[in-house]
Amino acid sequence: YPPQQQGYPPQQQGYPPQQGMPMQQGQPMMMQPMAQPPMARTDFDGIPNLLIKQTRKGWCQELMGCEANTEFNIATFENPNNDEFYAVEDTSCLMRFCCGTARPFTLTVSQAADHSKTIGTYERPFRCPLGQMKCCCHQMLISKNDKDEEVGRIKEDCWFCVPSLKVLDKGGNLQYNMHFPTCCCGMCVDCCAEGCCNCRIPFGIYEPGASGKKGSEVGSVVKIWGGWGKELLSDADTFELIFPEKADSDTRRNLVGGVFMINQLFFERQGGAPSGV
Repeated sequence: YPPQQQGYPPQQQGYPPQQGMPMQQGQPMMMQPMAQPPMARTDFDGIPNLLIKQTRKGWCQELMGCEANTEFNIATFENPNNDEFYAVEDTSCLMRFCCGTARPFTLTVSQAADHSKTIGTYERPFRCPLGQMKCCCHQMLISKNDKDEEVGRIKEDCWFCVPSLKVLDKGGNLQYNMHFPTCCCGMCVDCCAEGCCNCRIPFGIYEPGASGKKGSEVGSVVKIWGGWGKELLSDADTFELIFPEKADSDTRRNLVGGVFMINQLFFERQGGAPSGV
């Protein structure tokens, strides 16, 4: 037999080099830099659309007939599960109980990751309920930026057949109209604008003077079906908002307030029934 080797072979120092990555003697290993998380958004610029999802906050209260303050998570169509903004209503329980869906409120929008970083606020003063041919006391929502400066308003228009909201800039100038798509020379709601039996309720964003027919809108707000459980057991709704291409930062902020106004006027329940007409 061959003579047996004494002892153990000398231990190699460090880690063996990986294949395809030559390492020189004495050279330290280089660590790959970690990917930085994306910066949180501070406004709605550069976002073509939003998915505004009302939560089921207070569903037990709603089943017992008590209205809870509204709360929203806001994402985009492309990343519906990645919430970028958060909105919550600030009202007292007594105000919600006495005034119902007509209550005044302040709604604050902040970053989803840090609720202390405010994006904007929306103030709804007390007004007469939504109704036809009113000459005063129209429904209104005041939009403000993160500096508490007014950037625009959403105001109920004087209407007869089809409810309509006006989108006004901070100077009171009309920018857009928001209402259901119409037919019959604007006298009726076009119930088939989004097709039949798809449970989508559209509100078009139209430039002043537009016909209001399907296809003439420059943006839209669509209430989408949330499922049997969500629709029957709560008034938590989900909306798709598509911004007009020409909308600037203040207008986009104002149009987000328009979604909150549409939800409050048409889809919040009062005594088990929708608040809209």
